[in-house]
Amino acid sequence: ERDRAEQAEQHISELEHYILQLEVSANALRESHEKLHHTVYHDSLTGLPNRNYFVDKTNELLEARKQGGKDFAILFLDINRFKTINDSLGYSIGDELIRTVAQRLGASGTDCQVGRFGGDEFAVVMTGIRSVGDALALANWIISQVAQPYELLGRRVFASASLGISFSDDRYTDAEEILRDADIEKAAEGLARAMLEHGIKPEIEV
Repeated sequence: ERDRAEQAEQHISELEHYILQLEVSANALRESHEKLHHTVYHDSLTGLPNRNYFVDKTNELLEARKQGGKDFAILFLDINRFKTINDSLGYSIGDELIRTVAQRLGASGTDCQVGRFGGDEFAVVMTGIRSVGDALALANWIISQVAQPYELLGRRVFASASLGISFSDDRYTDAEEILRDADIEKAAEGLARAMLEHGIKPEIEV
């Protein structure tokens, strides 16, 4: 009788240990999956969402718009002469410049999601826009923020941005299309012309 009781206790103990091992393995697997998901959808230098995230997010917004969702805008920008800055001042300065630009863009607003596509390319999706002017005002703010002087590793650095905008409409059925057009519209004179057409005076020359 005592032997059966001891065997039962040992069996229960073994089961409890096995269950604990399963829980530890499940937690490790979940953490590994979360890390992989973050790596796939985020930029390692800035921690911002990357192009993969933006493609998925934009497709979701396009689909929502078909169902009566709100309009949105994609703003695509890069840092002018970034390669020159990188080559002349070093990659450490270049990396710090990218991180600082990311921080400044992070203050774009609650209706905005900022991402980095790689190199010196960034994107901002602005949701719930009421008019073209909303996105153009944001573009003007972004350009002025990027143009503010930088103190990077003891060096004073100046930069500027080129920026293009695409607005959601019935032409677009795929994220790559609207992202492509935002990239094409990145020409500075196109942005300046659009601002002037809507009565918005650029704070800096672009």
